[in-house]
Amino acid sequence: MFILSNNFAERANYYKKNFPFLEEIPEKVYYSWQTGFVKPNPRAFKNLLTENNLEPEECIYFDNSEENIKTANDLGIKAFLYTDIENLEKALKDNQIIYQTGSNSSILFRAFGIVP
Repeated sequence: MFILSNNFAERANYYKKNFPFLEEIPEKVYYSWQTGFVKPNPRAFKNLLTENNLEPEECIYFDNSEENIKTANDLGIKAFLYTDIENLEKALKDNQIIYQTGSNSSILFRAFGIVP
């Protein structure tokens, strides 16, 4: 799992300090201020794919931005727009990424900043 984020350095440092699992759970976090590529620029996605030797069709991507979803889909990445935690949990469950939902997963997703 990877995080692809447009967050700036100060916010990223805040997350690292207050939510250390955000750096521990994923294999790597890609911040636009470090990579120089801001979503929805296709290079942001391609950089992550290339660095990790991944094919787009191997990936699933979630975002709350229709523009970012379109870019991911255009690249061949299966992408899902989420509007709330229930929508996100359903997509994760439907794609067999998680097998149960509830308060624990909701807390995790909220801590990731996934709920708009």
